[in-house]
Amino acid sequence: MKMDTKRQATLLWATAAFAAVGSAAWFGPGAPAIEPVRAPLSTASYVPRMSETFETKREEWAAPDGQPAGTDWVYEVFSPPRMFYDRRTQRFTLAPSEGVREGGRAASEPASFGLVLLAVRPDLFRLQLIGFVGGEGDCRGVFENRDTQETMLATTGERFPKLGLAIDRFEVRRTPVPLPESMTVRRLVATAVVRDERTGESVALTDIAPRTTARLTATIACADESSRTLAVHEGDEITAAGSLYRIDKIQLTPPAIGVSRQSADEPQSDYRTLTLEPGESPSAPSSKSI
Repeated sequence: MKMDTKRQATLLWATAAFAAVGSAAWFGPGAPAIEPVRAPLSTASYVPRMSETFETKREEWAAPDGQPAGTDWVYEVFSPPRMFYDRRTQRFTLAPSEGVREGGRAASEPASFGLVLLAVRPDLFRLQLIGFVGGEGDCRGVFENRDTQETMLATTGERFPKLGLAIDRFEVRRTPVPLPESMTVRRLVATAVVRDERTGESVALTDIAPRTTARLTATIACADESSRTLAVHEGDEITAAGSLYRIDKIQLTPPAIGVSRQSADEPQSDYRTLTLEPGESPSAPSSKSI
């Protein structure tokens, strides 16, 4: 049902009148008055106010100290040293390893450390079985004293008092022996089980291969003295070219040693990991035994 035009006009006029009456009631004489706020004015002349001045002082930062890994490991605030990972030693170094190139040019060689690693190998046991005389059932072993290079004949039940060793069992038996890059052959092999009276352990010796120990020996050369080579163990200290070197670590695979260097010119020790030079053999003979 639609509303006619006249009735719509009447309704709109009534609504407008009601709104006008309401506005008058709200904003009429009873409404709260709003007083303007007057700020006090000064009659004095304007004088610009100068800001306080502060004296600046230039600070000089001290040079960064070297890290425990060595004097070359220096960290600036926003520029750490550029490091390289050496797959042979499985360590991070500041100098790129051999074969690393930068910008198409060969990387620069690291500064001379004063020592060169020649070889790393296990120490030989102080008694070696190097052969036998006689045949199966009636034979004696040929033993070598590594300390004196003396050879001796002995069999089951005999002792080596100076070495603190006793032979618990000695025998010669035909045994399959694989030849390098060839077939396996059967040959007479001498075997001895000796008791270490110092430790109480039993050690098996054979004339096929020398008996080694868990202790490692590194052969090194002084870079400024090419004729001087040394056999060192972990914990040894040596003096060369005015510096004191300490052998901190020796590893066999891959052959490498960790060395700390202390010199009068550098108050902080320098630590380096030395590896074999290209073409060097890792199995140079050791001049020391236990």
